[in-house]
Amino acid sequence: ATKDKATRGTITMETAAAAAAPVPLFADFDQALRSFMADEGTDSAKIEARLTPATPLATTLSLRRRHDGSVVGMLSPKLLLPNKSQLAVDLSTDPEKVIQGKVSLLAGNYLPGLKFLLESQNKATPKVGFEYRHSLFSFNTSMIWQRCTAAAFVVGHKGFSCGANVLVHHKPEEHADDSVDTCIVPAKKIDLDVEARIGYAMPTWSITSYLNKMGKVVGATFYNRVTEQVTVGVDGSFDTTKAGEEHNPKLEVGVGYKLNENACMKAKFNTDCRLGLSYSQRLNEFARLTVAANANASDRSPSGNHTLGFSLILND
Repeated sequence: ATKDKATRGTITMETAAAAAAPVPLFADFDQALRSFMADEGTDSAKIEARLTPATPLATTLSLRRRHDGSVVGMLSPKLLLPNKSQLAVDLSTDPEKVIQGKVSLLAGNYLPGLKFLLESQNKATPKVGFEYRHSLFSFNTSMIWQRCTAAAFVVGHKGFSCGANVLVHHKPEEHADDSVDTCIVPAKKIDLDVEARIGYAMPTWSITSYLNKMGKVVGATFYNRVTEQVTVGVDGSFDTTKAGEEHNPKLEVGVGYKLNENACMKAKFNTDCRLGLSYSQRLNEFARLTVAANANASDRSPSGNHTLGFSLILND
């Protein structure tokens, strides 16, 4: 009876915590699962330093060297402003994209739950948008002028959430007749893509079903922190547009085990016969090292597209 009472108390506390939390943005559905299942730098060597001086300014500097020899750099300063507002900047560069920048402004107590976004890449048209989170709903939208527009809306209550995302691409219409002058009034071809999510989340577990590509891809995810040591995650999907072997359902399963307060291991496997393994160890109070590998289980030869990488995070 005492155990049942404690279990009911835990469930009540989880439900209360879920009810008090703001409704997630559409892009944040399955955030715990996606963080758990993410590849941990298996294709590169990465060093990241997080500088947090005794000032309102915090900075993250990251350098990553890929297997092809290219180097990716990232600088992310974050400035804490009065009334819990915040200004963050992300700058990254690599051989393919000369520079990419992202600026976000969190309104804080001035307009709680509101964030403004500005993103630009090289000399391309910048993307502007905003997002708003409330205890009952969330909304976000973004636009690249004359290229694409996106809007998402999510409603939720006590852990339950459902929402949709609409993406509209504006493309120049192709003309077979060269005599048609599209420079005067360029015709536009509109491609529409709609995604939908419905899920239920508690602090230690979540389940979500989703539709992508106008309902052509159907899937579901499950995440559960079973105990303090064991975590599992499952992601399965089915693409109705594929034919032959590609028509088969896709499934990815991950298992994590916490060895102690400073070390953990993780393994995952999918139906593409990719096997991922990682080991993370806190070296001291200021450093964490992660070693990760990804292997092609269907081809054990040296040319089977196997990868190995590591990341070292300082002041973690």
